[in-house]
Amino acid sequence: MPEKHSPLITISRRNLRELEQLREKLRAQGLEWLTIDDVLQNLGAVDAWRQGLADDAGPTDGTAISAHACLLELCVQARWPMPSEHGRDHTTPAAMAVFYAKERLAEGMLDDHRAGAGANTIASRAANACSRPVALKILASMRLLDDAGDALAPLFDAEVPVALHQNKDRSVLIFAFWEDEDDTTRQRQLDDVQQHLDTAGLALRNPSDQSPATARDLIAGDMELELHRAD
Repeated sequence: MPEKHSPLITISRRNLRELEQLREKLRAQGLEWLTIDDVLQNLGAVDAWRQGLADDAGPTDGTAISAHACLLELCVQARWPMPSEHGRDHTTPAAMAVFYAKERLAEGMLDDHRAGAGANTIASRAANACSRPVALKILASMRLLDDAGDALAPLFDAEVPVALHQNKDRSVLIFAFWEDEDDTTRQRQLDDVQQHLDTAGLALRNPSDQSPATARDLIAGDMELELHRAD
């Protein structure tokens, strides 16, 4: 008996065959419960999944991991459960969706700040997702990361090997990824980093004990320093 699909959409025989082929490929990945409508309503996510597999194709050790990551991304976007040994895993894609939503919230708060909204206003807008203290902490961290990125942008453009990242606790860290630069070159580049941070009113400290630090402490390339606003 042919499978039913949405009566609001007219599908040619050729397109129906293509949808059936996509459904069968997805069922082969363990998504055995999918219908034509499931595929039809999530064509964008399915196409991204298929393209992701094509990009990762090849005899590499990481292919299987990449294929799993592509399938997880598809399930997140389509709001489907992941296949698992117990049948269906609803939790993993839902947890990943929450992670994405938190990142989107942080980026949205920064966008509102850039547009001129005050911190209290932004915290009120985020009330459905987090408490006021948490919202203010997120906003402060995003602003610090943004200001540090702006301050160091000329050095990034000049390919000075330093980078920023945000920790799980929302602290902003800087690290160096040296290759074969000699100590003189490293010192000169780190002095440039320090100068740009000083100009922007930003300072560094050791994340383990909060003691003051300078960019030259990154010369060995085996540690990270925490950024904060200078007093």
